[in-house]
Amino acid sequence: MKKYLFVLFLILGLFVSSLVLADLINPDYLIKHCPPSKIQRECFYSTDLPFGPTTKSNCGLYKNNSLCKLLVSTGSSFGGQERYCCEPGFENPSFLFMSQIKRFGLTLLLTLLLEIPVFWLFGFRKKRELLIIILANVISVSTFYIASFWFSGFLFVLISELIIIIFEIIFLVKILKGVNIKKIILATLVANLISAIIGVVLIHLIDFLTTFGIIR
Repeated sequence: MKKYLFVLFLILGLFVSSLVLADLINPDYLIKHCPPSKIQRECFYSTDLPFGPTTKSNCGLYKNNSLCKLLVSTGSSFGGQERYCCEPGFENPSFLFMSQIKRFGLTLLLTLLLEIPVFWLFGFRKKRELLIIILANVISVSTFYIASFWFSGFLFVLISELIIIIFEIIFLVKILKGVNIKKIILATLVANLISAIIGVVLIHLIDFLTTFGIIR
């Protein structure tokens, strides 16, 4: 009798643990986000029975749209969520070009607003110096934005950030002759670190507001 009870409890335990594991959020769902050049959308689906057929869903708008691609999903025993990366203007393709220009402009503006004050604090206050710094950012942000059409993910962002830092240091050293190289290196590192950290926070905030329809 004890043997059967043990087997019964073992089976029950495995079943319960499988349900618990199924209800744990997919770690990738917390990490993976769409690149800045894409519009992130999230949708939800649910079932009436554990692991049963989907009875309610608002994912069809993105799943059936050729301009949207599934990035990552997370599920539970009674439903789940899906995150899609959509092309700007996916709801109305005629606005695709203007949406891209707008998003690029916002990305560049945000970068400059975060980095220029840092360079200013490091003593880069001459008009020519600031214009050269702005030009370096225009080149690096443009290149990153274009590359994000083909690549995405944490590794891409990390490699891109390293390339941007190296490029900006070399660019500023070559053009701002006479300026202390150590000052250029330190200012570039601090500026890009701040813009990367705050930029990620702002992107996540925008994703959150977009998900709940607060902004579009």
